[in-house]
Formats: sequence, structure tokens, C-alpha cells
Amino acid sequence: MIDATDDASVRAAPERTCPRGALRSILVVDDDADIRQLLAELLRLTGYRPFTAASGVEALARLDTAVPPPSLVLLDVQMPELDGWDTLREIRSRPELGHLAVVLCTVKSSPGDLALGWSLGCDGFVVKPFAISDLIAEVDEVLALPPDGRRHRRAAAALELAASIPPSIDLT
Repeated sequence: MIDATDDASVRAAPERTCPRGALRSILVVDDDADIRQLLAELLRLTGYRPFTAASGVEALARLDTAVPPPSLVLLDVQMPELDGWDTLREIRSRPELGHLAVVLCTVKSSPGDLALGWSLGCDGFVVKPFAISDLIAEVDEVLALPPDGRRHRRAAAALELAASIPPSIDLT
């Protein structure tokens, strides 16, 4: 559920800029047109420059032609054609895209889903339904980190998740 009470704080948020002063761009990837439009508008209202894709295939095509590439990809997991997992795999496999920050925005939140996301190289998670403030905080937090900081965050999150899963019982 989107928390509409955050709307005023979203409009009042300071503009997010790159060190060179240009607005940071974010690629929003979701097969649901309403969610895609909502996410893009929220990001625009908080000072980001969003552009969108309706599938993993379209996202990769947009990334191939984006000059400069976006600062972050906000990626849904459950999509037709090429799902978010495979899109993330493809992004991480390409040297020219591997540095991009990727935040998964998904209903998939089981420990297995989280472990898969971290192992594939996502830099953050926003679980649907979400509060606007949580979405913006996650995007801000990920973008505040340099690539090495994002790698450390992924490793720490994966370790924390592994520690939270009870060990299996060996009955042999």
C-alpha cells in the first residue's frame, strides 16, 4: 500500500543532484503501467529524473542507448518476457553496466527471494506494498554509496540474512 500521507513530504524534499550538479536519472522498470507511472512521478517530485521501461527486454534496450546511463535502476521482479532476476543477471554481466545501482521493487520477500536478490547483485530492496518514504529512503541510501560501498552493503545483507535462517536439522 502506498502511504498517501507522505505526499507533502515528497513534494518538499530537496532536489537530489550528482556532484556535477545534473539531476540523477533513474530507470523505472515495471510491467504494470499504473505502478510504473506512479513510481516515475514520485521520483520526479523528489528531484530525480525518471525514465521508464515496461519489461526487462525494454530496460536493457534503454540501458544500451542511455547516454549517460542512469544512476539507478528500480526493477520489478515479476515481469513477462525477461523477469527482474534475469534482467539483473544481464546488467551485472555487462562490464559497461555492472556498476549501476539496482534496487528491486517487488512483492517477493521470502528469505529465499532476498538471498537470490543479494547474490545476483542487487543493491537494495523495496517490498510492495511500500510507504513512499521507504522507497525514497532506499533510493537515497543506495545512491549515497559509491560502488565499493554498495558491494559491502550487499555482502553484509547476505551475511545478515544467512545468520537469520535457522540451521537445518541433520537427523543422520
